[in-house]
Amino acid sequence: MDSTEFKRILAHKLNNLLMMALNPAQMLDDPSMPPEQCAQLRAMLSDSLARMQVIFKDLTDLARAEDMDAEPRLAFRPGELVQQVVDQEQALALRQGVMLAFQADGAPDRDLTGQLELLERGLTYVIQNAIYYTPDGGRVTVGLAEKDGFVVIRVADGGFGLPPEDLGHAWEPFYHPKDKRTVQIPNMGLGLTLARAVIESHGGRVEIKSVPDQGSVYKLFLPLNQS
Repeated sequence: MDSTEFKRILAHKLNNLLMMALNPAQMLDDPSMPPEQCAQLRAMLSDSLARMQVIFKDLTDLARAEDMDAEPRLAFRPGELVQQVVDQEQALALRQGVMLAFQADGAPDRDLTGQLELLERGLTYVIQNAIYYTPDGGRVTVGLAEKDGFVVIRVADGGFGLPPEDLGHAWEPFYHPKDKRTVQIPNMGLGLTLARAVIESHGGRVEIKSVPDQGSVYKLFLPLNQS
């Protein structure tokens, strides 16, 4: 996706959310509005504003990832970072009826350096995406290994999977599969795009493999030889 297309889609998304906020806000001025309808309108207004806030935060973090030299880097243990994010997302997995498990076998026992806030946010989006795309009763497994000079974070879901022609678009802004079964799944917006940007800004790369009706496997590669 080029810069012009990205700006067009972003403007369209923000305009829609703005309209979804303005309409309830204007209707709330009606003194004859029943209390239960007022509550619904306030919920719609709050939801739209919250979604806009997430987009603005993601845009800020994308800019930070593109200027990583200005960001403070700290030493961290990959296993501890992954465990923390998995623990944080257990509540979402429970609500979605999905089992979320971390398989720490083979986790590298060494420090990496990086921008922890951005790494945590990027990994969170990948895991959330896997949870949302896994049907009730399914399983998401997060693994950690060391291979060919990289720490590899592997997130495997038991979801709907992606057709081959969509694999190249999975990390693009506002991507959403055309599968009718995914219509009600929240659009991750810039989430996976941010995850890729953060990993690449640390000298790594991302991969995805997917089979329709069998699920997807996301891999995040972080180099071991960081300065």
